Amino acid sequence: MKKKESKKEVKKEWQTGDYDRHAEFKFMLSAQFLMLCKLMGTTPYQVLLDFMDQLSQESWTRKSNDPARQKLVEYFLLMGYGQDRRSPANISAIFKELEMISALWPTNADMELVELHAAWREKYYEYWFNKNNVFAK
Repeated sequence: MKKKESKKEVKKEWQTGDYDRHAEFKFMLSAQFLMLCKLMGTTPYQVLLDFMDQLSQESWTRKSNDPARQKLVEYFLLMGYGQDRRSPANISAIFKELEMISALWPTNADMELVELHAAWREKYYEYWFNKNNVFAK
């Protein structure tokens, strides 16, 4: 049986420095955050990973997390991220588009369809990013 070659990840030209996909962060976690995590029986790693997955509308974590996703988008807007460059309505539209791509996940599909979807999803994300990247040089 021939071993399937793993697909090499394609790194975009903008994925450097602060935007490198394989980043390693070292920062101090507040004592309060650590205490909350300990009291709740979860790790800081899990909380931060969940935050990123839900905010980015990651499709494999979709399940019943739509209310949490909406609250994170509201949080993002309340914090004012990106509002020096875009209107809140435009930022909300960007998140809505991410949500729509996520909703395309082929639930209960066979592996062939999942792999096909994953290939197309990369194209969707690339189109979505380029369309919204009005600040590119």
